[in-house]
Amino acid sequence: MYLEWVLDSMNRKYSLIHMKFSLRTVSDSVPTFAYHCAKFPHVMKTTSPITLLFLFLSLFLFLSVGACLSQNKVLTMEDAIIRSRSALAPAKMIQLMWIKDSDRYSYIDTSARHEVLTVQSPTSRAGTLDMLPLEKLNSGMKQMSLDTLTHFPSITWINEKSFTFEKEKYLLTYNFEGNKLDTTDAVDLDAAAANQETEPTTKNIAYTIENNLYIYDHGKVISVTSDTEKNIVNGQSVHRDEFGIFKGTFWSPNGNFLAFYRMDQTMVTDYPVVDWSVKPAKANIIKYPFAGDKSHHVTVGIYSIKTGKKIFIQTGEPVEQYLTNIAWSPDEKHIYIAVLNRDQNHLRFNRYNATTGVFEKTLFEEQDDKYVQPLHPMVFVNGKPDEFVWQSMRDGHNHLYLYNTEGKLIYQLTSGKWEVTNFTGFDESGEYAYFQANK
Repeated sequence: MYLEWVLDSMNRKYSLIHMKFSLRTVSDSVPTFAYHCAKFPHVMKTTSPITLLFLFLSLFLFLSVGACLSQNKVLTMEDAIIRSRSALAPAKMIQLMWIKDSDRYSYIDTSARHEVLTVQSPTSRAGTLDMLPLEKLNSGMKQMSLDTLTHFPSITWINEKSFTFEKEKYLLTYNFEGNKLDTTDAVDLDAAAANQETEPTTKNIAYTIENNLYIYDHGKVISVTSDTEKNIVNGQSVHRDEFGIFKGTFWSPNGNFLAFYRMDQTMVTDYPVVDWSVKPAKANIIKYPFAGDKSHHVTVGIYSIKTGKKIFIQTGEPVEQYLTNIAWSPDEKHIYIAVLNRDQNHLRFNRYNATTGVFEKTLFEEQDDKYVQPLHPMVFVNGKPDEFVWQSMRDGHNHLYLYNTEGKLIYQLTSGKWEVTNFTGFDESGEYAYFQANK
């Protein structure tokens, strides 16, 4: 199947010229993709050399569902409900991700009897470049006297030949060169540790115990906060997981600093949530900010690993506001925060000094009569620390915008009555950017 797109390149707007995609099947159930692209000289002269590659993974779902429908089978209630996520579920690529500093991607192939970590490249004619069956990984686990795995763990790529994952108290590394599994020393965290986030370079671990934040630094435990009031919560998700928030810690690019949320909810109304799973039922008291009542106050702190000093970002008044889409600059000198008012209709995208916490500049603002919903942090262009991509629904659809760090809109990268559903990043050169869309 081929798709060809021709977009307008006038007025220095970004355009994608003669882009073709092909879907090819390398096995009965595992789809992969190939692409072809041509760039015209006049485009290179008048626009930035970023060329976007659509990863229409949603087409996989379309093809899978189409195959099922072509059988004209009437589904029973058992089929529609019980088997909808198993036998009748469309094939999908579990843990699909790009591999750091390469043009390769990986996913977990579940088409066979056992799971297989599969590495491929859209530019390679060799097909599968590396494979690691789960049973082979478990063989290494047994040799280290560790419990085996029933499924592939969540992995983090170090480079194109090695990845890490956590098991029990260990951080393990698998290297395809030599097919070797290694481990670091056991990480002896407190049994009550939660919200763990490992920094990939230093291997330091940020974690929480109850309402306070700690760092495990190669055997040494650092207490980042020490609040005795249980309703002051550090290092955890805030704002009831809205606006793309799903965690409370943010390591800087080189691991020298840790940014974290601090939420003071002492002023928020108590609200009972009944737990019906126990007998007799009991009420668990939570804090819930009702409309019109007082809301929690959130700030962002930064802890320096080298100096042990801690500062808080001066996000200003009013204190009842939403702080989201936190991102570090590549040089770790600045931190960026999307500040949204409580009415949720006015966003200011601000830059702060990461050493002093001082506000430096509002790069841009977004307003809407109904609401503004920032969901994604900025993503810096590879090799261009002064340019970044921002996702916004300002024109009614979620699209990509290229800005510089002074707040100038260079141009809108995508447009149309369709949605960018996922931005997956850049290649090493920063010339190509990858995203998914539902067009």
